[in-house]
Amino acid sequence: MAGSQLRLGAVLVLLVACLLLPMLQPVDAQGRRRQQAPKPTPSRDFYKILGVDRGADDATIKKAYRKQALKWHPDRNPDNKAGAEDKFKDVAAAYEVLADPDKRKLYDAYGEEGLKAG
Repeated sequence: MAGSQLRLGAVLVLLVACLLLPMLQPVDAQGRRRQQAPKPTPSRDFYKILGVDRGADDATIKKAYRKQALKWHPDRNPDNKAGAEDKFKDVAAAYEVLADPDKRKLYDAYGEEGLKAG
C-alpha cells in the first residue's frame, strides 16, 4: 500500500512538473522574462547577385543589371521558369537598392535589414 502511494505521489509530481515546465522562461537581471530573439534571416548580397564589387559606379551597376536581367528573365528560361523568376526578382531588388544612392548607403551600412527599418 505504501509503495503504491509513493508511486502515485511521484506520478503527480511528474505531471505537475510537465505542466509547469513550458511556462518557465529565462529571466534577465531585473527578473523580467526574456523573449527569445528571432533568428535573423540571411541577407542577400546584392553586389554578388549583380556580379559587381562594392566600389562599382552607377554605369557598371546598370550594365551588370541589364546583363543579369536578360540572363534570368523567365521567358528566356522556359525549362526553369520558377527558378529563373526567383533569380530575376533578386536581380531587380539588387538593382533597385544599388542604383539609389540613399538605399545603397543604408544597405552598405546595415545590410538588407537596414532597408526594412529605414
